[in-house]
This record gives sequence, C-alpha cells and structure tokens, in this order.
Amino acid sequence: MFLKKRKSDLENIQEQFGSLFLNLRIHSKMSDVPLWNSTIFFTRRIMIGLVTVFLFEHQFTQVYIMNISSLLMMSYILQGRPYEILVLNLTEMLNEGFLYISSLYMMCFTDFVTDVNTRYFVGELFFFSVIIVVGLNVSLIVFQIMLGSFKKYKLNKKKKENKEIWK
Repeated sequence: MFLKKRKSDLENIQEQFGSLFLNLRIHSKMSDVPLWNSTIFFTRRIMIGLVTVFLFEHQFTQVYIMNISSLLMMSYILQGRPYEILVLNLTEMLNEGFLYISSLYMMCFTDFVTDVNTRYFVGELFFFSVIIVVGLNVSLIVFQIMLGSFKKYKLNKKKKENKEIWK
C-alpha cells in the first residue's frame, strides 16, 4: 500500500525536491531500488562521519568500514543502475572504485607501514591516481556535454527541415 501511494505521489514529491531525483531512473518498472539512492548516499556519509569522529584511534576499523561501504555501494550501483544515463552509472562506478582503491591506499598510512619512504612512494602513487580519476571525470563530463549538444543540434536541424517542408 505504501509503495502504491508513494508512486502516485511521486510527481508531487519530485516537484518539491527535484534535485534529489535528478537523472534518477524513478519510473522503473523493475524495482524501487533507484529511489533509495539519496537515502543510501546520505546514510553512508553520516556513517563514515560518525566512524571518523568516534573511532579516531582505530584506524584499521575506519579503513575496513570504508572498504565495506565502497563495496556495498558498488554492488548497489551494479544491481540497481539508479541513473537513467549509462554514462552516469559508469561515472559512479569509476568514483566508487576509486574510493575503494583509495581506502586500500589508506592502509599504508596507518601504523601498519612504518617506513617513511614507503609512505612517500605510496603518497605519490595516490596523487597520480587522483589526477587520473579527475581527468577521467572531466572527460566524461565533456563527453556528456558534447553528446547532449550534438543531439540538440540534430533535433533542431530536423525541426528546421520539417518547417521548410511544410512551407
């Protein structure tokens, strides 16, 4: 009953809180998994914040919780495919994969690795991996903008041709 009511009121909720539903596959006939995207996102951020504040002396626990949350988020994105556009789902997987890899890098900055030179080397690797991921994200954004512009151009060209035919 709650799901039926929620689906009937979805348009009203979407008008009020439109940015929470931006590019989400909210009218999926398969499942309601995409509707949980914002809730999962905020819950995860709160959980990581609480772990960071209250378990500040237990670095291994923080790293493990970050690893598990990244893996769970990747499985959610793979299973639910919450976004309408494939590129957005791929971007989310790229970013979650990077968060997982960066949480593995964090292990090297705990008491587990005592050699300072090793930490510097791992820090340099991490720096270059951040540059690569930022570059990939910017490339995906530029690709999306160019693809949208091309589609809009084709649509406007087709409309213009149709107007000329009917004159």
